[in-house]
Parts: sequence; structure tokens; C-alpha cells
Amino acid sequence: MKADPYDIFARVYDAWQAGYPKPFSRAILPFYEQELIRRVVPEHSLVDLACGTGTFIEAWANRHDDWLLFGADQSKGMLRVARKNLKRASVSARLVCQPLQELCLPRPVGAAVCVFDSLNHLTRLRDLRRSFRAIARSLLPEGLFIFDINDERAFPRIFSGSWTVESAGLFVSIVASCREDGVRGSLRYTVFERRRRTWSRSDFSIVERNWLRGEVEEALGLAGFSIIRVRRIQPYSHSEIEAPRTLWTCRLRHDRQDRTSNPLDP
Repeated sequence: MKADPYDIFARVYDAWQAGYPKPFSRAILPFYEQELIRRVVPEHSLVDLACGTGTFIEAWANRHDDWLLFGADQSKGMLRVARKNLKRASVSARLVCQPLQELCLPRPVGAAVCVFDSLNHLTRLRDLRRSFRAIARSLLPEGLFIFDINDERAFPRIFSGSWTVESAGLFVSIVASCREDGVRGSLRYTVFERRRRTWSRSDFSIVERNWLRGEVEEALGLAGFSIIRVRRIQPYSHSEIEAPRTLWTCRLRHDRQDRTSNPLDP
């Protein structure tokens, strides 16, 4: 059986992020915080979708300790690391192993976030639609849904070239490529990880889709969301690293109806 690339990535994810000016979750946190704090949330409860190693949950809990927190990810490896990280940080959060398309939380929450272009990792339109509907079912009435995706105009530029990231005991080489039509991009990782006195090597690839604004708007509408705000952001300063994103802020409509049998989405 082929290993899950995200389970492989989980072993080195935090060390990989340490090679950047700051972990992405902390770089982008102020943008999410601004949207969540300035708007009415039906309840101070939040789920971090595709939560990875729990870095966003930990950062949010450190600044807002009165929120009830959940995390969901389909990678068991990522969740193992997240549980260790949150326990070490004395952060309480309920973690569930679920893909976005099958999200089913123990209870509905007031807000859902999906950070670090995780939605770009969905490569089929039907999966994006299913995910948005599952997220809608997991929110309280008029709950907020906030997510960032790769800026569609910058996507071909993001998925081109190669670079390396280094931190203590870790060397990561990344080769990016994009299809000519700009619809899909691939990141090929070669990871050298020091374990005691020896180095081990892992190779894996991750594919992302360049979601166009019209596709995202349609999928949100079918799931019952109203779009409040869409804006381009740059989590890092230009002197640090270029990582253009589009940040979407949406609210679940009060009259929302689950359209699981929509003929456009077999």
C-alpha cells in the first residue's frame, strides 16, 4: 500500500515550518482574527479544518482561551503530532480524523476556518461542493466560514521553480511545476531528516488545484453560504517570502437548505 504523503509530511512538518521566517499559521493568524473578532459569531466555538499539526489551534487558544476548539484532518499522522503539540501546550481541543467531504463534528460550532490553502488540495469540483455542504452542516445557524486559497492569478508563478528549506536536523528540497493550462500544480518534496547519527530520505508529491473565483462562489452558494468579503492578502512581508492568498469570509444563510441531491453534483 502506498504511504499517505501527508502522514510522511507529518513527521517533519513543524521542523519544515521552522525554516521559514515564521510558521504560516502564525503569519496568517491576524487576518483570520480580524475577520472573526469584528463580526458576530453565534457562539465562541471553532473548528480548524485540515488542522495538520495543530499550530493554528494552539495559536488561537493562546490569544482566545474562552473558545471551545475542534480540529479535523484526514491524516492520522498529522493528528498524532497535533495531539502531542496541544498536550504539551496545555491546549484543550477535540480532534477528529475526517476528510472535509465527510466532516461530522460531535456538535455544531460557531465558526469554521480552513488555513494554508488546504482547499486547493481538493482537486475535483464535486469534492469541493461536498466539503462546503459538510461544513455548512457542522455550523450553527449564521455561523462563519473563513478560508484562504492560493491567489488564482499567482498560481502558475507559485507552482514554478525550486527552493530549499533548512532547519535543525532537516533539509527539504521542493520542486514546483504547473500544467500549461494553469489548473493544477505539483510540489515534489525530497526530505532529508537526521535521526540520531544517521540521515533518512523521504520523497513525496502533493498536487493542488487552482480554484477559480466563479467555481468557489458557485460551490458556496449551493451549500447555503453568503459571501461577506473576498480580499487578497500577503501573510508575510515582501522581504520575507511571497505567498499571495485570497481570504474568503462567508456566513451560513439563515434560510439555508441542504442541497445534497443537486443535479449538478453527482
